[in-house]
Amino acid sequence: MTLKAFAYLDEENRAAKDAYDIWYTIVNFKDGPVSVKEELSKYKRNKDVADAFKVIRRVFNNETSSGTKDVVNILTARYGLDRALAVKEVMYPIRILKLH
Repeated sequence: MTLKAFAYLDEENRAAKDAYDIWYTIVNFKDGPVSVKEELSKYKRNKDVADAFKVIRRVFNNETSSGTKDVVNILTARYGLDRALAVKEVMYPIRILKLH
């Protein structure tokens, strides 16, 4: 997730897939966001991990943030989800992770 966060931060090379990969990992790692939080708490003193969380907080901050919009666009295009449902699918695990 740290590498994906830094890749997504690079605006010149930014790919929506990086945001999707971050979100997908949060949703699917072991038991989901709670497991991600537990795992990454082991590295909370690592500067790279802390910086990556700042990036993730910023790009998934709300419904209009770049990461949220990119993942929503993928979910609606790839899986045909209704946009409002896709927003909920993206924001719910992020809120559980409590990155804020």
